[in-house]
Amino acid sequence: MRLNTGGESLSRQEIRNARFPGLFNESLKELATDSFFRAQIGRNIRGGRSRTGMADVEYVLRFFALLNLEERHEKSLPIAMDRFMAENQHASLSDTGALNKRFLRALRACEAIWGEQAFQLYRPNLGWRFIGTPLVYDAQMLACDLLPEFVLEESIKHRNLVIQEMVKIGGEYRFSGLARAASPHYIKEFSRAIKEMLEEIATR
Repeated sequence: MRLNTGGESLSRQEIRNARFPGLFNESLKELATDSFFRAQIGRNIRGGRSRTGMADVEYVLRFFALLNLEERHEKSLPIAMDRFMAENQHASLSDTGALNKRFLRALRACEAIWGEQAFQLYRPNLGWRFIGTPLVYDAQMLACDLLPEFVLEESIKHRNLVIQEMVKIGGEYRFSGLARAASPHYIKEFSRAIKEMLEEIATR
């Protein structure tokens, strides 16, 4: 398929949007309109959809691609996102609905647990800050997706303690560059630390 870009370079997500039209693609854009998602992610990527190359929609897709990354042993997240779009281009209404429900479950958990601090790291003398990459978003969303309801419920009850522990976790990790922070291995490692922290708090 040939894309008429009018002389402007398209982002990878804009290309996916053109290559893989369909119900799943539309659902990604709909999920990206969630008010909490827009408030938090918009502060991280800075700017509207037209200026960010559909970066908000790509954040939604990242969640789904990361879920299946380990099964396929993919090392490249962009390639995994391309593959997921291709495989789900013609997904049924029920399958698309199930994916949407899974995304929203994780998102609502992040909202209830971290609130305005969701998808941010704490930095001494600076407070809570977005770090300009999807790393914290990826890790918190994946952790919440993998946890059972009772752990999420206990985490919400003890959200102040969770936020305190998140400060410690953020201090223990050193983010040496965008490439490392964006690697699937590092995302999974960081997500595992958050998941184990929530499980520990829930069983106290």
